[in-house]
Amino acid sequence: MTASPSSRHYSPDLTPPWKRSTPPPEVPAERDLVVEERSTGFCGAVLRCEKTAEGLTVTLEDRHRKLRVFPLTRAASWSTAGR
Repeated sequence: MTASPSSRHYSPDLTPPWKRSTPPPEVPAERDLVVEERSTGFCGAVLRCEKTAEGLTVTLEDRHRKLRVFPLTRAASWSTAGR
């Protein structure tokens, strides 16, 4: 018995399963959570999340007590401490 070519299904992704990257876990932005904004390299603890005219923002405080405000989007590249 032979299978017809139309019954075969091939995935366009030929990467082996052990090499596929898994999406990072979603973590709620809670106060004192230490994160790094990858595009700027700024690392700090979450102080607050606010809704502004431009959208949601998160305020981070680094170890030198410097504050920076970043847009809080799913597309932003964030990493939590140790990940």
